[in-house]
Amino acid sequence: MAARDDAGEPMSDREVRDNVTTMFTAANAAGRASAMVWALHLLDGKPPPRAPCSPASTRCWSPCPRR
Repeated sequence: MAARDDAGEPMSDREVRDNVTTMFTAANAAGRASAMVWALHLLDGKPPPRAPCSPASTRCWSPCPRR
C-alpha cells in the first residue's frame, strides 16, 4: 500500500483491515459494490498470502467425476 501516516510509516495490517471493514460496513449497496471491486482490483496480481493447497485438499475441492 502506498498510504503513509504523518511520520511516513506505512499502514499496519490491522489498520488496512480496519479501513476495509469500515468501507464495507458504512457504505450503501452501490458503495459496497464499488469498494469490493476496488479491493479485488488492488489484490489482483499480488502473491497469494498462503502456500498452495496440498494435493489432498485439491482433490476435495476439484469437480466431481462424472458417473
